[in-house]
Amino acid sequence: GVLPDYAKECRLLQRVVEAGVAKEIDAAANLDICKKQQVRHLKEDLFMAEDVAASAVDLLAFALRGDTGRPVLEAPKPAPQKPEEVPIAVPEPVPQKPVTPLPELKSFFENVPSPVPAVVSTPDESKDMPPKYYHS
Repeated sequence: GVLPDYAKECRLLQRVVEAGVAKEIDAAANLDICKKQQVRHLKEDLFMAEDVAASAVDLLAFALRGDTGRPVLEAPKPAPQKPEEVPIAVPEPVPQKPVTPLPELKSFFENVPSPVPAVVSTPDESKDMPPKYYHS
């Protein structure tokens, strides 16, 4: 609800004031530089998130000095609408060499019998008769 958030914000501001940020803002000659230094101090020494620290510093600068200038953290600029084109690298084709069988394997394969029997038919046989099978 609203109350727990309010309590968290009060504790956060109390930590920031106890860290000496309010005194620094109140005594600063150049408020913009001081605000950036205090955000860095809160971020590095008290381990606050940068956006939380910047919000607390901006709030104290407004409350103590009436500062309505630029916030410590500028809003990020929107990304460009058109994405950049990235060229796609196309690899060069690898040249293929023709496959030539080794001479000793060529003679080996010539002497191996065929696993499928050869069908031998003669023109004078009837078409209704089954073909004769011979091994070659």
